[in-house]
Amino acid sequence: MESLPNINLISGSYSPKEENILRIGIQRDSIGQFIAGYGTKYISDLQRASSSLEQPIFKNIEINRNFELQILPFDSGEQMNRQMKRGELDICILDDISLLNNGSQFFDDLSFGSKLIGIASYNLLGQDINIVLHKDSSINTIQDLKGKRISTLFGSNAHRFIITLFDLYDMDVSKDCRLVNEDPRKASKSLANKTIDAYVGCHTFASILETYAFIRKLPLSQTISLRIPSIRGIVCRSQFIKENPKIVVAYLHDLVVANYWFNSSPIKAGDLLTKMIDVRTTQVNQFFNPVFGNRIDPTLKPQWSWLLKTLNRRLEGKYGISLFDVDFWIDDYFLRLVYNLLNLDYHFHQVSFASEFSSSYFVEEQFNRHIKVLYDKYNLSLQP
Repeated sequence: MESLPNINLISGSYSPKEENILRIGIQRDSIGQFIAGYGTKYISDLQRASSSLEQPIFKNIEINRNFELQILPFDSGEQMNRQMKRGELDICILDDISLLNNGSQFFDDLSFGSKLIGIASYNLLGQDINIVLHKDSSINTIQDLKGKRISTLFGSNAHRFIITLFDLYDMDVSKDCRLVNEDPRKASKSLANKTIDAYVGCHTFASILETYAFIRKLPLSQTISLRIPSIRGIVCRSQFIKENPKIVVAYLHDLVVANYWFNSSPIKAGDLLTKMIDVRTTQVNQFFNPVFGNRIDPTLKPQWSWLLKTLNRRLEGKYGISLFDVDFWIDDYFLRLVYNLLNLDYHFHQVSFASEFSSSYFVEEQFNRHIKVLYDKYNLSLQP
């Protein structure tokens, strides 16, 4: 890998749409979107570096490699959805509330302007969220949060978590607390200055904040009764799919390869990628530690349809979410095609929930055969 010249991992500013560029929006600081964004770009650039590669394993379909994949970081899912609506982003990677916003905005009764084509990552039990408090706080239970000033990043899984948590305790965040939109950096300053009473965020950032002497977490025993999965989905503009199906197939192919590559050696892969972007290796390693339940698996499982339909009903009329046909919105045709091209059993992985990260995600001998076809000719290796 290290021998590849001039692999440009990040393009961080918007420019007018050019031919043969796939623009992907990703939420800044979201480790759950990390592999589907930066990891996939790394694999895509590797493929482009092998531009003369023959692809006999792709049977009757030609994967278009004549494009550049660019990653554009944004502060929120709301910003990404606006850009996609204007046709300035082709793919967005979004947390679940932002996903519902996307589906709501692009639904027009008989068709969708976007499609949910895959999953970036998920947590089956939603155990990746923590509530962080000032060390001197008198808050010790969920009920103590009533009437308090609470911050979270709007549109994120943490935002949905606090909404559904309050609902579980017969409270309403719009009435029973003051909810403030802040990212982890702003929240840490707000907690230090005691301008907020609590911050709701992913476990990794909560653990970083906890290293400060003035911070503590609300015990997980307080939220253990809330076992709702969290997902980060991949949506693509329908017009882009129609006009550039081969590029969509190429992205999903590289996503599957990137997931395998990362799962094969997450510490080494995380270390390589974090050298190129502003995320600490320890944060990536902690986020994807099997103990906390975060997984990368692109398959669109029936559970994700049930989750999104449930949240769509429960949140209808709030946070820019309207009722829409979730099953009509979900489209795994191209993902199924990619699995077929790689001789992988899509249905097996669709119903599987791995208990730990392992290279057994793939049938090892099959995938290694494809790696040999794709990379050995150029003396390249997928080992990080």
